[in-house]
Amino acid sequence: VEVVLGLASLYTESKENQRAIDLLERQLQSCRPREKLDYSITLALILHSDGQPEKAQALLRKLDQTQENAGRVFQARTQIWIRDGMWAELKASVKAWASRHPGENSAVVALANRLAHHSDREAVAVAEEILQEVVTHSPNWVEPKLLLGQLLYRTNRVVEAGLQYRDVLHVAPDNLVAINNWAWFLCEERQDYVEALSFANRGLKIAPTDVDLLDTRGTIFYRMKQFDKADEDLRRSIHLCPLNATTAIGSRFRLARVYAKMGRRGQAVQYLEESLEMYSQMYQSRGKSGLSDMERVEAKQLLSELQSET
Repeated sequence: VEVVLGLASLYTESKENQRAIDLLERQLQSCRPREKLDYSITLALILHSDGQPEKAQALLRKLDQTQENAGRVFQARTQIWIRDGMWAELKASVKAWASRHPGENSAVVALANRLAHHSDREAVAVAEEILQEVVTHSPNWVEPKLLLGQLLYRTNRVVEAGLQYRDVLHVAPDNLVAINNWAWFLCEERQDYVEALSFANRGLKIAPTDVDLLDTRGTIFYRMKQFDKADEDLRRSIHLCPLNATTAIGSRFRLARVYAKMGRRGQAVQYLEESLEMYSQMYQSRGKSGLSDMERVEAKQLLSELQSET
């Protein structure tokens, strides 16, 4: 199966869709029952991209008649709608799935997570709609509440995001993502540094090497003007953090701010330059940043100020 599917993929990459279609149709005539689903799903996706949506949907409807195929068929349909930017159809597909499979929302939440990071704003709006629906019906389910909080934060609805993290902590008090994000919210949005520090400390008792919590606590110490402690936490975060992680970028920027306050100009310039260079490389290659728009502006402004002092 893997060899045939790999060959079909090579055909489509070479824009030889018909050869891929012919190959899969031949395989379907002689394959074993357990191989039929893989071939059929792949064939449906290629048919749709080849401008034959009716054939593709007919094949998917036929597959959907068997309950055990439902999850794979749902994934294939959503892949088609996302690829073509057909958001109304995607919402209809999600609604149909939810009505037919109540209580089986893991696939829907996974889809929402994918959509939440899409470049199209309509996709993000669909993700939010899905997650809002799920958390309404399953208020104690941690994963969608965290995803919703992160989506709301990225779309600048910071207070709403903070409330999601707080609600998660009522259900799962030791959830590290919620602890970290709630501590950050308390620090950066409410300027409640004492309460923020208590949550960051709580998280670091559970996971002493968590780079995000170290970054957050370092930021709290910076806001409290405890620069030596901020220096220690942020350096540790950088030391432990993989270079390809977004936290590595943010921690360097935040450490540079600390060094600027401590009068350590050379180190501040070094970490600002590293942060902005890493941001540029990661954003271009992966579409991820590690710095908010405001942080990027602040980093460039601080770097310019420090360089002008020479």
